[in-house]
Amino acid sequence: MHVQPAVEPSRPATLRGPAGNPGTLGANDIRRLALLTAGLKARIRALLNLAPGQRVLDVGCGPGLDANTVAESVGPAGRVAGIDYDAAMIRAACSTDARGAAGTPGVWYQVADAAGIPYRTNTFDGCYCERLLQHTTNATTVVHEMTRVAKPGGVIVIADTDWATLSIDAEPAVERALVRFVGEALRNGLAGRQLRRLMKNAGLTHVEVEAWPIVWTDYKLFRSTSLSLIHMDRRAVSAGALSADDVATLDEALIDADRRGVFFASAAVIVARGRKGLSASPHVA
Repeated sequence: MHVQPAVEPSRPATLRGPAGNPGTLGANDIRRLALLTAGLKARIRALLNLAPGQRVLDVGCGPGLDANTVAESVGPAGRVAGIDYDAAMIRAACSTDARGAAGTPGVWYQVADAAGIPYRTNTFDGCYCERLLQHTTNATTVVHEMTRVAKPGGVIVIADTDWATLSIDAEPAVERALVRFVGEALRNGLAGRQLRRLMKNAGLTHVEVEAWPIVWTDYKLFRSTSLSLIHMDRRAVSAGALSADDVATLDEALIDADRRGVFFASAAVIVARGRKGLSASPHVA
C-alpha cells in the first residue's frame, strides 16, 4: 500500500473513538448510503471548487469513499487528508479505496478528533464534512477548527441532516413520536438547520445554503442506512417515548408496505458553503 501524507500534523491527534454514539454506522452501511447520496456527494465536490495541486481536508472521512474521489480532482500534485475518530474506519480507508484497489497515492488518513484537528492554521485550500455534526456535541468547535486550518480564501463545505425533516409514510402519531425521539437521541440531531449560524459565527463569509433530499423506497435499505430505525425503535421503547406495541405495529406496517411496493421515507440534508476571509484571523472556539 502506498499512502502519501498530505501535510504533516502539527500536534498529536486526540483519540476518543465512537463508543456510546447512538448514530454510529458501520463501513458497509456507509457504502450503501453513499449510493443513495451520490448526487449530494457530487454537489459537495462541485461547491469545493477543486483544482489540481490543492490541499483538501476530509473531516469525518469514514472508510475513505470521498477522499479518494477528491484526490482524483486535485491530481498528483495535490494532497488530501482524511481524519476520523473511529480507528476501524481509518483502517478500512487505508486498506482499500472506493473501488477496492490499493490505497490511493496523495491521500493521508489519520485517527483524529474533529474538535481538535491536528494540523496547522492556514493549511488547506478546502475543508469539507458530510453528516458529521449530528454525531457531536461540539459542533461549534468543529466548525471553528475547520475554519482555522483553512487558508485565507479557502472554501469550507458542510452537509448535515436535520432529522426533524424525516418523514415516513406510516401512522402519523407513532411516526411523529419516533421522528422526535430520533432528533433528541442523536448528539445533535438538528445539525442541518444550524449550519448557516455556525459558519457565520466562525467568521466565514459568502455563506450559501441549500437542501438536498434523501429518498428511500426500500424498507430493508432504509433500516440499514437510516439512523431512525437502527436500534432507535428499541431505544424509544426503553426511554418511554413509544410503547413496544406501537413499535411492533409500525414495523409490521412498514414491512407490509414494502411487500406491496409502496414503502416511502425521506429526509433533508442541508448543504452550506462558506469562505474564509482573506485577511481575517482564525476564530477560536
